[in-house]
Amino acid sequence: MLSKEKISHIYKQYSKEIFRYLYKLTGNQDSSEDILQEVFEKFIVYTAQKDINVEKYRAFLYKTAHNEGVNYLIKSKKIQFNNIDAMEDSLKCEDTNIQNCIAADLQREIYRVLETIRPETRSMFILHKENEMTYDEIARHLDVSSRTVRRRIKQVLDLLFDELKKEGYIQ
Repeated sequence: MLSKEKISHIYKQYSKEIFRYLYKLTGNQDSSEDILQEVFEKFIVYTAQKDINVEKYRAFLYKTAHNEGVNYLIKSKKIQFNNIDAMEDSLKCEDTNIQNCIAADLQREIYRVLETIRPETRSMFILHKENEMTYDEIARHLDVSSRTVRRRIKQVLDLLFDELKKEGYIQ
């Protein structure tokens, strides 16, 4: 179990950095502050139960921040991958412009494919494409290698290409 002084030191050392990451992920200051508090609460509870190597504090905080941030985005409907039926209803095409209908169908197909991949890989893809984070930034925040991030995003792109080709969106 960590002392109050040690927890205070860790908070001072990492809170601004974690907050910036959360703000970049969510785009909302109030939510980022709330999530930051949750992250440190989880850190305190976890370290009361188990010992974490000092070198792993930062990785634990980032991994928790990432998971909580993605959960926030899903709950606040900023990203939707959990309910394809609800998404399909929102993308129903009543537009008379055929291009808009095709775009809606394509978006629906992309979401369907993304729902089939592992959540961690999907998060990497979202961070890269939606939040415009580099492979190195994602790797640092998720405590994985840059090569792993690059490889997984390529796998998602390959899967999307294959599925979109199979469905006739790409020739």
